[in-house]
Amino acid sequence: MIGKVIVVLAIILVGVFLLTHTNLFYHPQTPVSKGQEYYTTTNVQNITYQFGIISNVSTNYTVPLKLSYGNVTIKVMGHNAFNLTVVNNSTVIYSGIVDRYFSKSFIIGGDVKLVFSSRQGLEVNVTIFDVLS
Repeated sequence: MIGKVIVVLAIILVGVFLLTHTNLFYHPQTPVSKGQEYYTTTNVQNITYQFGIISNVSTNYTVPLKLSYGNVTIKVMGHNAFNLTVVNNSTVIYSGIVDRYFSKSFIIGGDVKLVFSSRQGLEVNVTIFDVLS
């Protein structure tokens, strides 16, 4: 009797072994790990420059800039009237008297100079939006 039980258990064990190792639908649950993926971007769309100029004497003040070629917006806020000249690669593209506020967009790039001049002293805040192309 015990021999019959041992034979039946052996047959069951052999059957289970054959089913698990020959069944095409059997897939053991092995843990799969995936490394993290990191993405960095170097695609900068625009750059903003901000600065202020304060002088209490009559002055000419030149600000040299190196800008990308594309759409550049220059905004200047001052407390008094002043003369502003915008020079792009040695070519004057704007020159005029500004009464406290100036905002204009240009298609420029390369070596850009902003020349401020005033007889009453100069106090301006400048913001330049450089949209990279």
